[in-house]
Amino acid sequence: MKNIAVVATNKLFRSNLNNELERLSKFGWKVYVLTDKPDEYKDLHAEQYNYTIFSYVDKILFPIRISENIKQGILYVDVDRIQDLSDEFLTSGCESNSFLYTSKWPTCEYITFVKSNYFDILIEYFESINYDYTKLPCLLEQIFYVPYSPDLHRVRLDIEHVKPILEYISIINKLPSPGVGTGEGVALAFGILANNFKLNTFENAPQKQYKTNRFI
Repeated sequence: MKNIAVVATNKLFRSNLNNELERLSKFGWKVYVLTDKPDEYKDLHAEQYNYTIFSYVDKILFPIRISENIKQGILYVDVDRIQDLSDEFLTSGCESNSFLYTSKWPTCEYITFVKSNYFDILIEYFESINYDYTKLPCLLEQIFYVPYSPDLHRVRLDIEHVKPILEYISIINKLPSPGVGTGEGVALAFGILANNFKLNTFENAPQKQYKTNRFI
């Protein structure tokens, strides 16, 4: 399967995407882009991003919504990580019945490992719906795969429920970020696991693998 979703909502990220479009086309990938300048991508499937302040949760909702629409699986990649995709991976493509991710957050693997009260309000929500969050993983959101299923709408619904909570948390904590809604990897994991979808790591690593220099 060779569908890829990216978000390019400012000049820098649009430039990142433009630099990789020829390579993606060479390997036969169909590109879906969420952008503030859809007229720049008339040859692609481009959707208008209408908000002034970017929400990180929107970047995980976008590929899920696309998968629902096209009824196929889709790979999501942060636009500044496309260059890290290996030729081998781009050649073979990706298809799975599971949601796939590369790794968990390097600072904490599970929400209960976060060394602050940052997620207290989110945890309060989980407790209000009797959801066991103790093993909820913090997924790295830079590259992940969404499998198509008629039940994807349930995943999207649960993510949309926690979207305003994450946005509120990021605002009151005054993070030095150009957007809101950080912690979207937790929202993604919640949507997946709360609806009994399978979650696995990629069997074939999407990123280029570099050999260690034996002289260092």
